[in-house]
Amino acid sequence: MTTVEIKSLLHESIENINDKALLLSIKDLMTKKGKKFDPVVKQLKGWIHSLELPQRWRTDGIAPPSYDCKKLAGKVAETLYKDFSIIPIRIAVSIEEGIYLKYKNFDNNKVLEIEVYNDNLDIAAILTKNNQVIKSADIEKENFFEMVKLFNE
Repeated sequence: MTTVEIKSLLHESIENINDKALLLSIKDLMTKKGKKFDPVVKQLKGWIHSLELPQRWRTDGIAPPSYDCKKLAGKVAETLYKDFSIIPIRIAVSIEEGIYLKYKNFDNNKVLEIEVYNDNLDIAAILTKNNQVIKSADIEKENFFEMVKLFNE
């Protein structure tokens, strides 16, 4: 069965449901405010928003990531997943008071590390291979094209 046939069958099955409440529940699962629902994006954003600063860092005066920092980090993870089909292997709070995302290309052994900083919501990225820096850059307007291109080469 092709993807088109499966989608058509799914659409027909949904349209044949007589229980309107059930139909609305199913459609709500498939879309979110007019946008296509994506469980991977939901999981990534949930992971980011659930991050907490270790207590020992709090005692050292390090601030936890703000809501805006977490929101931007979620947008970064979503962009990299949707536009470039890459998923982080690690997401964590950083001692620099931000959110850290780590991506690894297992085909070429390159590592892309991204940090969203808490204080000014700047985004920085560093690309390495075998612990050697290939490129580091501040990311402007969430434009990851050049870094991801190098990451995939």
